[in-house]
Amino acid sequence: MRKSYSFDNPTCDLKGCSRFGETMEHANRYEYDLKARPDKLTIHFFVCRPRKGRSLGRGPLTGRHQTALAMPNGSPMRYLGTGRYESTDGTLQTELPRRRGSHLMPDGQSCPQCGASGSLQGPIPSKRLGEHYWALRCAKKHKNYFWKRNGKLEPLSAEALQRLHSRTAFSTRCGRPRCAGFGRAMSPAKKLHRIEGGVPVHMLHCYCSGGHKIHLVLPEGYAATELRWGVYEWTDEAGQKHRTIPGRGPNRSAKKRERKKKDPAARRYYEIGKLVEGKIPAHQKQNKRVIVAARQLVADGTRLQYDVVAQYHKDFRRLHP
Repeated sequence: MRKSYSFDNPTCDLKGCSRFGETMEHANRYEYDLKARPDKLTIHFFVCRPRKGRSLGRGPLTGRHQTALAMPNGSPMRYLGTGRYESTDGTLQTELPRRRGSHLMPDGQSCPQCGASGSLQGPIPSKRLGEHYWALRCAKKHKNYFWKRNGKLEPLSAEALQRLHSRTAFSTRCGRPRCAGFGRAMSPAKKLHRIEGGVPVHMLHCYCSGGHKIHLVLPEGYAATELRWGVYEWTDEAGQKHRTIPGRGPNRSAKKRERKKKDPAARRYYEIGKLVEGKIPAHQKQNKRVIVAARQLVADGTRLQYDVVAQYHKDFRRLHP
């Protein structure tokens, strides 16, 4: 295998190791950000695996250990912590990689609720907002949302936050002051309804924990009044009244309805099954030998496999006993 580095593999210099003085094997390589420098540093890691049963007791000499060498000359690197390495002469030092989108955060940005720093997630696409947003979660599990404005991340406005967490463009919270669920989000259920002399409409039925419910017509959000089961009435902006009719909504596609109306005689299983039944005498409908012989005759005449003809015949008898 062709090496991606120009220096030789190091040898194990850990005294007490069963492979002391032997060449270490290449494990992997990673790129790290250099501290106070825009460049990146590639570090190669070499691992030594001691032989089993030949180690000197328990401790660090018995386990696997590794050595880190930096490109391009193989300078030894000292481990400082997670993602942080330093060269022996102190000229090179890596730092933790920046989180995605952290360069957009203003200086000193922290959780607005508790002031603690947290992890930034994003950019996250959102169809409700029509753009990307970022989520900041702190150590106390507070979650705050941001969007990009003038090249920096700013907190979402109240209206944008409502659109992000709501299934519709309007509020679905309880507005009755004396209700037990006042101010809480209502449980929505979307259904399709037919109206008199018009196209079907979607309605959002919101149920409150206090026991009442509201009905909204999508997508405008008109408030509808329930007259009786399945019948709702509302008035649009032009002042025209609309009313739904009870019954099951037209949720079936035209292809499925056409398939249901199709004549069963035009189906393939019906044709083959009827041919097989025509070759079986009326007084031998349950004779297995006669049934097998009739299926074989139809298979030879239609150039179909016997198993296909047998399955068509079984479907014909099941649907037309």
